Amino acid sequence: IERDEQGRAIRVWISAMAGSGLDLLQQALDEQLASEQFTARLVLEPSQARVRARLFALHAITGEQIDEQGRHHLQVRLAHKDWRRLLAAEQLDETQLLESHPDLQHTDFPETANGLE
Repeated sequence: IERDEQGRAIRVWISAMAGSGLDLLQQALDEQLASEQFTARLVLEPSQARVRARLFALHAITGEQIDEQGRHHLQVRLAHKDWRRLLAAEQLDETQLLESHPDLQHTDFPETANGLE
């Protein structure tokens, strides 16, 4: 991986014949996309089903569980710009959704083939 002065990947050398360098290309892509992605655990009340539907439409839900109170505990990953657009459209502050409420238990998302239970 060739990098610029700030350490960002600017060039990755790969060989189609040998198949080498693909792991480095994936690493460079992951680094680049990570800075543009919003990843978090959210808690949605049953009354916030529209927010869940919008996240589902964006293919942003990577894990989901529903607790005894009917709250959706979601693991999400989406572009920052889409996250900000959703918050604005729903007139929400992200602190209202982030899983950090003291009365909530930590939720572990089981590994599944498609990320959803």
